[in-house]
Amino acid sequence: MADIYAEVVNDLFKKNSSSNNIEIQKLNTRVSELQDQINKARGKFILDEIDKTDYHEVRKGCETEIERLEAEIFELSKKRINISDQIRKAIHNLSNLNEIFENGTVSDRRKAIGSIFPEKLVFEGSDFRTTKVNEAVQLIFNIGEGFGQKKVDKTIRKSIYPLG
Repeated sequence: MADIYAEVVNDLFKKNSSSNNIEIQKLNTRVSELQDQINKARGKFILDEIDKTDYHEVRKGCETEIERLEAEIFELSKKRINISDQIRKAIHNLSNLNEIFENGTVSDRRKAIGSIFPEKLVFEGSDFRTTKVNEAVQLIFNIGEGFGQKKVDKTIRKSIYPLG
């Protein structure tokens, strides 16, 4: 079952990455067009078809736009990562939560709780509540319940009511 989840997450990530790749290609094409404009302006300047001021104006405008586009390409490229190992590790950790809580350090337990409940936990005696549960973890907890009516865990149902 864990392998199926890993494949689904990988597929979704690849789809998102392919849209990033398309966007990067578009940006690179635009950078090439701007570089061509600079080269054409340079040629016209050499042939005295435009004056020095016009050439510098064209070049400065194009270079500013190229810098902006390259920064955008860089940001999109940072998102290109191979997440297969991270997915395997996350699924392994989720599959072995009981081992983490039985044999792990306090730090390990804290990390596990923090990944399941991304917002603050509020303790009320021996009970606790939170405003939000990690959606991926919630989907995994619903395995085997089918796609019919959504069952809500009593802890989660309790979490939507404020203290007081």
